[in-house]
Amino acid sequence: MAESRDIRQQPQQETRFEEIISPDHLKMISQASGGYVFVEDPSILPNKTGFTLKDSDPKEIHYNPLIFKGSPELGVKPIEHPEGFFYHEAGHHAPEVLEFDDDLTRQVLVPENIPESYKGSEAAEKRFFSALYRHFINTNVDMWLESFLGRRPYYPIKESVTKFQQGKGAMESYTHFPKPEQLMQALLRSRYFEQSNIGERLDADVHEAYERITRSGAMRALLDARDFENYFASPRDRRRAIERKVLACKEAMLPEYLKLLENELEERKKQTQEAKGAEQSKPDEGGQNQPQQPPSESAPLTKEEEQELVQQILKELEEAGHEAGAPSPDEQGHHEEYMGELHRRIEKLHETEVPEEGNPREIKPHESGPEAGEEVIRQLAREFQQKEADRARQGLAEAAQVRQESIKEWENIKQEYRLEIQSAASFLVEVFLDDRRKKLEYLVREGEVVPGLEYETIAAILSGDIDPDTKMRTTRNPEFLETELEFIVDTSGSMAGDKIRKSIALLVIVAEALKRVKDDLAGEDLLMLDEEPLRVGVTKFAAAAERVTKLTDPLDDKKQLTIIDKLSQVGGGTEETGALTEVYRDLTVDKKNVIKIIIVLTDGAGNQEGVRPIIQQIEQDNEIVFLAAGLGTGEEEAQAIVKTYLESLQNREGGNVFGIAARNPNELLSRVLEFLKREVDKRRQA
Repeated sequence: MAESRDIRQQPQQETRFEEIISPDHLKMISQASGGYVFVEDPSILPNKTGFTLKDSDPKEIHYNPLIFKGSPELGVKPIEHPEGFFYHEAGHHAPEVLEFDDDLTRQVLVPENIPESYKGSEAAEKRFFSALYRHFINTNVDMWLESFLGRRPYYPIKESVTKFQQGKGAMESYTHFPKPEQLMQALLRSRYFEQSNIGERLDADVHEAYERITRSGAMRALLDARDFENYFASPRDRRRAIERKVLACKEAMLPEYLKLLENELEERKKQTQEAKGAEQSKPDEGGQNQPQQPPSESAPLTKEEEQELVQQILKELEEAGHEAGAPSPDEQGHHEEYMGELHRRIEKLHETEVPEEGNPREIKPHESGPEAGEEVIRQLAREFQQKEADRARQGLAEAAQVRQESIKEWENIKQEYRLEIQSAASFLVEVFLDDRRKKLEYLVREGEVVPGLEYETIAAILSGDIDPDTKMRTTRNPEFLETELEFIVDTSGSMAGDKIRKSIALLVIVAEALKRVKDDLAGEDLLMLDEEPLRVGVTKFAAAAERVTKLTDPLDDKKQLTIIDKLSQVGGGTEETGALTEVYRDLTVDKKNVIKIIIVLTDGAGNQEGVRPIIQQIEQDNEIVFLAAGLGTGEEEAQAIVKTYLESLQNREGGNVFGIAARNPNELLSRVLEFLKREVDKRRQA
């Protein structure tokens, strides 16, 4: 085994480190948790730079000596900007990075996240967790730590890390990697390289996953380090900032990653089956007189062959992942701890549940041995979870006074549109947190001296400038942003089916996203008692208008359930004038800090004469943003619906009244969400 040497015992190496390690790096070392040492490790493969051992004492950064001098015999050149590598590895020891790593590990390494096709023995599931940790978790940790290190004012560190990563070169194609590795490599490199033709360099399903993650805002949420540029008001605020990043990885990235794992296995199974079928169709040696076997497209795989493919994929992902050393004992024992907890829960269930008289649970003779016993436990757990879910739905339906079908639909929407919810919430939380937080203004003439500029301050004073621009001060907006979003939804008979389902999904996405924003504001103590700054109202119309939920109703789960329950009841004609009049009257006017938006969702041309005076008044006031979203079976029909609202406008462009003509419900949902983001962003920039 190659010997590893602590470079602190090698004076010649210390000189080299002094040449590449800047004072910024030393400052970061002093802020790191517990300190660490550099270890020259010749055993590292020539194509690897190094890795971090987080569980050693002291913590160690192992580096490949070839990154300095190269090796012509091995075809290895010295890397450019090696300081970027050392910054990166040192970042693994920053408390903010360690906390993110630990939280993400606890949220991701749970048995529920193992795809069905990757389940098997306990040893196989441990291997799955190892691959998931080394590959998925460490890749996300790498992205966050580089963003954290390069936050303001550490621009030299950001530049060094960027040059180091760009020195690795762009990748012409990712398709030679397993699908999960394609995805993570594309996300990693999107930070430093142009990705305009990324679709040509990825498998089709990987590209779709990449686009969904990008649109969701998860990458933006993960890489956003602005919260860490200023002081946190409390440890809880810092904790919530990290939790938002963990949530983005768990809800937006992890489902796509796991789906690609399954796709990779299915593709390899198909290839192996075809190869096996072709092999079986060949004639036996020496059997010229025997009739040739008919060609077979594929042959079924044995369970052992399928497991071999699973192990092959996991091994490749482990090797591709960050070489972070062995998992800690806590990580090793996570699976056993969970299974022990599950055993205890099942035992408790048996103690509290009495079998129906005459119907004792049947014990099947073939259910024996460790594997059968574990499968029985899993089945019991699924039954237990189903009963608990049904009981919870019933209680929630009674409390919210809605049907149980509405509860199920609510759960389905939040699962199906989790990426859209995450995207909207990530975008909006940036706007409203930034609006309410205290900010530091740098290089001003009043306040405290900026750390690191003491010398410049003294020099300026000695030269005669008694109040130099080397200070910083805390500022805060005098009036905070609020929202009033009013949705007017057509529930006439023609909206039945996919149209009303997508309209309901849109409202749930918006309400849930704003609810998460409100939770984040409350988590940082940026809300006053009983304050409701994010208000959503819904009115439906058919033959007549009906208020579904008011702006003043709390932004909670009950509001979402009420929306689903009442909007699901469709039927009648199309008369929106009364609904539009009532909604317009309820909105706050003459208050500049309130973002006021009315959105009409309809598939009918409506009452043009009735809506004209209201639309003209909205245009004249220029305080409320109005959107007419028309849903038609074709472009011409959709445009005709929008024309009902826009025809009487004085200012067709650059005003506050807009229209969207959508040809299908999916298009309507995505375009209205983008419209909302754009209008809120306009207000922020103003």
